[in-house]
Amino acid sequence: MTTADRRHRGGLLVGVVLVRVVVVLGVVLIGVVCVVLVIVRFVIVRLVGVAVDDLDVVIDVVILVVGVEVDLVLIRLVLVGLIVIGVLVRFVEVFVLELFVFGLDIGFADGVGLQLGDFLGGLGLVDFAVEVLVVPARLQAAALAGELGGEAVGSNAELAERADAVMLCHKPKQLEEVAAEVGTARAVISILAATTTEQVSAAYPGASIYRFIPNMNTDVGRGVLCYVAGPRAADGPEAEILALMRRAGAVIALDDEPLIEPAMALMSCGPAFMALVAESFADAGVAHGLEPDDAIRMVVETMGGTADYLARHDYDGPALRARVATPGGVTEKGLITLEERGLRDVSRAAVDTVVEATQ
Repeated sequence: MTTADRRHRGGLLVGVVLVRVVVVLGVVLIGVVCVVLVIVRFVIVRLVGVAVDDLDVVIDVVILVVGVEVDLVLIRLVLVGLIVIGVLVRFVEVFVLELFVFGLDIGFADGVGLQLGDFLGGLGLVDFAVEVLVVPARLQAAALAGELGGEAVGSNAELAERADAVMLCHKPKQLEEVAAEVGTARAVISILAATTTEQVSAAYPGASIYRFIPNMNTDVGRGVLCYVAGPRAADGPEAEILALMRRAGAVIALDDEPLIEPAMALMSCGPAFMALVAESFADAGVAHGLEPDDAIRMVVETMGGTADYLARHDYDGPALRARVATPGGVTEKGLITLEERGLRDVSRAAVDTVVEATQ
């Protein structure tokens, strides 16, 4: 991103803030005028003892007492105008700022893997005004760059020179090798497994470091990305990077980096675990006569709907179970069976195994 681009987005921010201030002040002023008119009307009714249904009479009294001309039609027009301006400001925030204020030049370092295409698709880079720079490596980088509306550059050094942030998508063991080719980077986004922010910072001294662990659901925009702010994160484009990543799913910040391992067991391995659960319940339905396609669809749609319900109700699983499982009913009997057969123990064992394997 050029200096002119940065000035442009800064000017947009200042302009939006100024317009918002004007709109708020205008609405407050009109509100004060309306309150004054209501008070005057109340006083007239109390002192004169006559109900005043015509607001023009109130305005005439204000003109006589204050000596200031009050045009009710003009007040209404100004109010409508301010409302329209407020809506337009919101439109600017949602669309224009998303395109320009959060615009970044993102470079993807040598060694990109096949899974990167789905991840980038989930980010929606094509309509996010992000200049995608890809180094031609083992992957057909030119094809990927063309698909995303980006450009394949000649080397990691050129990529680092032109990009606001470099995303590391290579294998963890290539960290030092790629860093030597990249050289100096302003900001580094790492999605490398088993690679701490301190290790990345050591390879890219002076850069702002951001670490994300995404899961496969990012390719449908419903992913989960665990985030750890590394050294000098606050000095770089942290807000823009987080806004970009949120397009792929929920971003959950972790205060302590070692929590990445148990987090991975839940959100990175989670899709496979959930798929196995879905298969198991579908198989149970098939055993009782349901068609396989119908059974798996029932389970998957139920899982999706349950996830949405929990998200809208503060993720309160016990409350959902209490609502569905009436005392002595069939759902309660099924839940008791799951508990007695060790569902919680099996889940804990799976998470323990993943955490131990990553240490």
